[in-house]
Amino acid sequence: MLRRIFGRLVLALGIALLLFQLAYHAREFSAYAGWQRSGGLRSLVLSPREAGAWVLTEVDPADFPLSPRPTRGDTLLSVRRTGGERIPFGEWLALHVAPAGERLALEYRHAGAVLETEALCRPRSLDRQLFLGSYQMLRFLIGIGYLLVGLWALLRRPHSGGVRALALFCFAMATFMVVSVRLGLDKFAIFALPGLPGLLRGLSYFDIAFGAFWLNLQLYFPRPLTWVRRHPLPVHLLIYAPQILIVAASTLLPPAQQEAVTVFAMVAISLQVAGGFVLLGWRRALASNFLERRQLSLVFYGSGLGLTALFVIVVLHIIPGFWITLPETLQLILPLLSFLALLISPISFAYAFGRYRLLEVEGRLRRGTRYVLVTAGLLLVFFLVILGVSELMLSALSIRSRTPTLFVALVFAIAFTPVQRRVQALVEGRFYPERRRLRDLLTDFQAAMGALPDRRALWARLRETLVHGLGIREVTAVLWDETARRFRLPDGSPAPFEPGSGLIAALQGERRPLPLDEVAASGRVFLDTVEVAWALERKVDLFLPVAARERLLGFLALSFEEGRLDVGAESLVMLGTLAGQAALESENLRLLEETYDKRRLEEQLAMARRVQENFLPATLPPTPGLEVATRFVPSLEVAGDYYDVLALQDGRTLLAVGDVSGKGAGAAMIMANLQASLRSTARLGAPLAEMVSGINDIIHQNTRPEQFVTFFAAVFDPASRRLRYVNAGHNPPRLLAPDGSCRLLGVGGPLLGVFPGRHYEEDALDLVSGELLLAFTDGVSEAANEADEEFGEESVVAVLDRDRSRSLERLLADVERSVSAFCGARSLGDDFTLLLARVRPPGEDGR
Repeated sequence: MLRRIFGRLVLALGIALLLFQLAYHAREFSAYAGWQRSGGLRSLVLSPREAGAWVLTEVDPADFPLSPRPTRGDTLLSVRRTGGERIPFGEWLALHVAPAGERLALEYRHAGAVLETEALCRPRSLDRQLFLGSYQMLRFLIGIGYLLVGLWALLRRPHSGGVRALALFCFAMATFMVVSVRLGLDKFAIFALPGLPGLLRGLSYFDIAFGAFWLNLQLYFPRPLTWVRRHPLPVHLLIYAPQILIVAASTLLPPAQQEAVTVFAMVAISLQVAGGFVLLGWRRALASNFLERRQLSLVFYGSGLGLTALFVIVVLHIIPGFWITLPETLQLILPLLSFLALLISPISFAYAFGRYRLLEVEGRLRRGTRYVLVTAGLLLVFFLVILGVSELMLSALSIRSRTPTLFVALVFAIAFTPVQRRVQALVEGRFYPERRRLRDLLTDFQAAMGALPDRRALWARLRETLVHGLGIREVTAVLWDETARRFRLPDGSPAPFEPGSGLIAALQGERRPLPLDEVAASGRVFLDTVEVAWALERKVDLFLPVAARERLLGFLALSFEEGRLDVGAESLVMLGTLAGQAALESENLRLLEETYDKRRLEEQLAMARRVQENFLPATLPPTPGLEVATRFVPSLEVAGDYYDVLALQDGRTLLAVGDVSGKGAGAAMIMANLQASLRSTARLGAPLAEMVSGINDIIHQNTRPEQFVTFFAAVFDPASRRLRYVNAGHNPPRLLAPDGSCRLLGVGGPLLGVFPGRHYEEDALDLVSGELLLAFTDGVSEAANEADEEFGEESVVAVLDRDRSRSLERLLADVERSVSAFCGARSLGDDFTLLLARVRPPGEDGR
């Protein structure tokens, strides 16, 4: 109950501080805007020499339009406005304030003589505006950032002791940015906050507790220590005892002893902050699992640099007279750098308590820190060298020209980037050998990729690289199968991941490695029970996306060796790079394989087309009593259409039309088998029904069960004008009489190749002159337009009925033209085969 009440009080405190800081910073921004509109002097960076007098450490001649002009080292005695009003030194030193364009009367001592001159207040310099503007913006971002992180953590886990400790530390740091970091521009604010001085004094007591809150946080983050749970009261009394003493002493002791209180406060807070870092490092080294170690590492690197930099700045300010003796450039840059480093702290806390993207953020912090430290070190070295060259020119060689110094600075500016890269490489090689080893590993893998023959070899080589190069126990590739529209393992077995699942969506959207423990702890990615069981069975530690050209190809499930250290931030980056390289190479290999498969398919189709064309009659034999014409139009794909016209004994003619199921070279081979069987049995002179039965058995023996042939065969005897036919499952041909009547020729039996030993029936018809036999394959009647409507068998007959007296070639051309017009832009999906035979009048010869 008490913990719940305390949590609510902390939440209320955070909300109150947020509202106060929003109002306070609005006032600060208005004060900055007013300061920008005011004027001042660009010189007069002062240091105290004696009571009531200050030395001029820098003088800008442009501030003094009239003689005499003070020089560096003179002593300033007084400053008055035009009307004679004296400006107190305290106000003067804090603000250098006067309206732009106003002239000030200065009294100063030069070489023992007291002189007077005029100074012209000029508009604020751009560098000062940028400095104070950046200063104020960073104060605002850091303070609000800490407050939002603390409130966010409280709202997520309000009953956690670690979260309350985090919130109090964040609130204290936000208060520090208000109470202890001031711009001194209060007189320019356009509105006042009631009771602000008293409120700031009260907050100062909360402000000095940030060291205790930091130490307390390390006892609870990421989970409370056992001995803290057992003895909470004495532990907390020990932590907060220095702050209690500081508040009591600052309230009770006289002003003369307050300096000693300040020193004690600095020492106590410093020890608390240092103790917190020691405890943080100790807990990081002894963390019981990878997730906690990553949380602690992120806080260690994210807060360590910022708090250390802030501590250094505070110490430099406290040392009497030290800060004001620093060069003005350092006075401007150092606070900004420390604030930039401090801005990282609330961000690192947010990720650490969110338990998500920990390694990624830590890696960026470490790389950024290395870059900043190397760059800052080089800049300092270059600055000192240029300063030394300048002093050497001035003192030893009496050269007052700035040209040599500018030349040295130009040389250093040109050489800075190459030197920086070289130093960066040396630092990484000396202090981070793991990174260089990983780079060598990546280079070797890239060199080997060009010699890999296919994707299977690529993934095998990647697995070998990860297992032997990074100490990974197992690598399981889960890749997207475009044909099956699902994820599969390399051996072809299915993987239990759907395209719309939470894990796949996260890998597709974020394109970065996902540690399984972070996925489970953060709740940001949903895994169903089947996916969890699959990952646990394989002891998966990390999901590594494999993506190329904005497309997720799959992922790698990595399992680390038992007892090894957690995967490092540098390793994580390198793993992502390796996966990206492998994904690009996989796509290239896929395109090559598709090109090869396409070329091979085209070659097969060309061969099948040649086979098909070779087995169709190039010229028709003599056909006594019949006028015969054929038309064959191949489709884009090789099908199995077949027709034949054979001259038999006694002047008889065999007409045949067939359609083999399937497409490609297989259908063409069956068609060749059909033709050979037909011609060989036809020479034996067997009856037509027996001939078709024999062909059926041959086709059945030489084809798979799912393959079949539709077939129509007819024998015309010119002496008797009799037509005998057998239809084996083919779409019935039409016999069109001169009087307009039509007979369907459907007698026969089932498809060829389906039922062995089947007896087929034979039918006989007496024909008269002018009768027209129409036989075709389904490529004619089932030709479809863009609306998927079929041309139809009746439409074929209707085209012929327009004028049957025309030549057979004209009739065939009319049918082909009608089908083509009906299909429009859509190409034929099947072969187009037509056979027409017309009975000649008695006594006419024919072919």
